[in-house]
Amino acid sequence: MVDALTTPTAAETYGANDVQTRVKNIASEDSMLNQMARTEAAKVMNSRGMLNSSMYAGAAQDAVLRQAVPIASQESNQAFQASESALSRASAEGMQAKDLANQQTLQQKDITFRQGEGALDRASQEKLASWNLKSQDRDSASRFLTGMETMYQSAYQSIMANTNLDAKQREAQLTAAKTMRDKQLNFVEQMYNIDLKW
Repeated sequence: MVDALTTPTAAETYGANDVQTRVKNIASEDSMLNQMARTEAAKVMNSRGMLNSSMYAGAAQDAVLRQAVPIASQESNQAFQASESALSRASAEGMQAKDLANQQTLQQKDITFRQGEGALDRASQEKLASWNLKSQDRDSASRFLTGMETMYQSAYQSIMANTNLDAKQREAQLTAAKTMRDKQLNFVEQMYNIDLKW
């Protein structure tokens, strides 16, 4: 498999020069085809009694070239097809590797995004729950304080309206009502963790 970060390299290319080179190699004196052609030409010329003529050399060379060109062309064509196939395969593998790498990157980004969203959502829910609890605490404390203040005002008015009390008794009852109110305020402060300043 081709690495996703490297560009596929082209396979070796073949062209007209390769055919020419291959024909030279096939037609060289040492090649097997040339030796076989000379042998066949020698047999034919010998059967006609022309083994020592210049026609023998020309016939042998002609036979070699007639065979060499198609062989070289076919070999070059096969090499070209193999080269194209390798290039196409390398390109497809490179594209596939890049596509896979892109998919993995996108999946990782999606996972990271979802994790971040989940954490943010949890943090938001916790914050809202905290605000709701604080809001409920404030409402409860407010109702409790309103009730206490109403009770204190009612007790104060009753004490002040009672004509049967002398000044000393009235002062003692007002002090007791105020002490009770202060204790209740202290209780609310501790219960809701607040500091009531009057």
